[in-house]
Amino acid sequence: LILLLIPLFFVSLIFIPQFRKALKRVFAGTPRVEHRLRVLTTGTPTWDSVSWDLVPNSASQGQDASPNDMVVRAQDTIVYGLEQSINEGEAENVVSRAVLSAGQKWLGLPVQCKTEGVVPVSSISGDGRTLVCNTGNHARGSEVLISATAVVNSAKNSDEVWVSTTVEADDVPVSEELVSEHVVVTALFSIDVENEIEVAHKQWGVSL
Repeated sequence: LILLLIPLFFVSLIFIPQFRKALKRVFAGTPRVEHRLRVLTTGTPTWDSVSWDLVPNSASQGQDASPNDMVVRAQDTIVYGLEQSINEGEAENVVSRAVLSAGQKWLGLPVQCKTEGVVPVSSISGDGRTLVCNTGNHARGSEVLISATAVVNSAKNSDEVWVSTTVEADDVPVSEELVSEHVVVTALFSIDVENEIEVAHKQWGVSL
């Protein structure tokens, strides 16, 4: 009887999720999840003839001539590239967390971020600055590029904005933090005033 029960015991373990996952790790290997971070584009069409020369109150202040000059007008967008790379095993629930510096907010969830069948589900924080992007499960050798768009909604002229990211997965600890290149914000005086009014209204209920 004991000889019959021993095989049944091991067979029953297969139906326990934790044991099944551990068994999978033995044969598939422990995954190594890495990430990279880039600034893909800065600004929103239409473009000006020149970009701001970084001199305060110059004739070019508030202007942006290119999507790759690391200058962005207030109220325009920046597209950040969050790359996930999976090696040495299969990874489950691969999550990138991206936190914007002050003066920006995420416009929405990128298409690569799943909201069903994953834990945790992808989301954006109430203040709009933290993106949790779960891209799901991936086989060894997979690479995922997440294009995440932020709007420069309250930064002022000469401010610098950026994003910081980490990546993790089930049974894979949180990675080191990466910080993107800084993008310089340019704005006309009128835009700065509008931003100050918006901030004052949100913080103090002031309306002008």
